[in-house]
Amino acid sequence: MESEELMSVTYAQIQINRVPGEEGALALSPPSTSPPAAQAHSRRTWYARHCSVVPVLGAAVLILLIIVIIMAIAMIHLKSSRVCESHTGQEYCKKQCPDNCMDSGKSFHSMCGGLSDQWEHRHSVKCYSFSSKNETWDSSQSSCSKKGGQLIVMEDSDTLDFIRKHIMGGYHYWTGLRKNNSQSTWQWLGNIPLNSTFTFNNTNHTQKDCAMVSQQTIYAESCQSKRFFICEKKLGL
Repeated sequence: MESEELMSVTYAQIQINRVPGEEGALALSPPSTSPPAAQAHSRRTWYARHCSVVPVLGAAVLILLIIVIIMAIAMIHLKSSRVCESHTGQEYCKKQCPDNCMDSGKSFHSMCGGLSDQWEHRHSVKCYSFSSKNETWDSSQSSCSKKGGQLIVMEDSDTLDFIRKHIMGGYHYWTGLRKNNSQSTWQWLGNIPLNSTFTFNNTNHTQKDCAMVSQQTIYAESCQSKRFFICEKKLGL
């Protein structure tokens, strides 16, 4: 009888595990030697560590959203303030920009001297009035002084642009710019020197010692000429 050959079969245990963080990826690992309780504890630890990140991310997104909303509100308020600051209509200001048209409980016209003084426009920290009659430069300055102001002083292009938006047609208006008789140099009222913002469109200034402005031009003219004029005064005065 033929000797029976003994055949031994060894079965290897193959376990398929899913690697955390790699969905769909399969990994072959040798048989686990850890008891079931230890494996369960390991899984709970992993979930606790990774799930704790979710509230943190949620809080960060919420904070970012709040910041964006605050910035948007600030931009809207700033835009509204700028519109109100340069807008000429009191009724518009009362309806659309009540906070910007009030200063310590004072209305637009109380800040600019009242309705009787006819201060129609506000820009930055000053109120402006455009005359409806023609006068000489000296007479114009006297009329402004009676209203508590003076002829307009424009030291920057922003003020010049604002004024030109409210000038009628091709009319010229006296400004507070006049030639200094002793030095023959141009100065604003208050001895403020002329800067590059104000450039004359005529170069012959002989016997033309006062300056007037229109929508498009700036001219030197005889102070005895009769023109419309623009008065200014600071808010609250």
